[in-house]
Amino acid sequence: MRFYRDMLGAAMHVDPSAAIEAIVDEVIGFEMPGSGMRQFLTKSAQIANAGIYDLRIHHDEILWPLLRHWGVFEQEGLDAHAEARRDELARFLDELDAKATRFEEKRAARQARRAERNGD
Repeated sequence: MRFYRDMLGAAMHVDPSAAIEAIVDEVIGFEMPGSGMRQFLTKSAQIANAGIYDLRIHHDEILWPLLRHWGVFEQEGLDAHAEARRDELARFLDELDAKATRFEEKRAARQARRAERNGD
């Protein structure tokens, strides 16, 4: 991971507009490895419900540390298209944050109902 992180960091110095566009493409188009496997949705829901890996973790612990490391939102001198793509990324991250919050609220409600049924 560090190799790719650092390579992209170097690309930000060579051609920041192209690097920003590549980052936006990857962040928005990302699919978990194994997404084509049979029963992937069921298994990924189980993983998320267990708190192992979910949208909040993806947003807070994967995406944002990388974006901060690269200085995506601080980068200056981008061309107009890269600026527009960066705005698209900001909107996507806001939507992802909202989805993560909704998932956390639903998960907490399910856990509370389960605890109530079990007399916890």
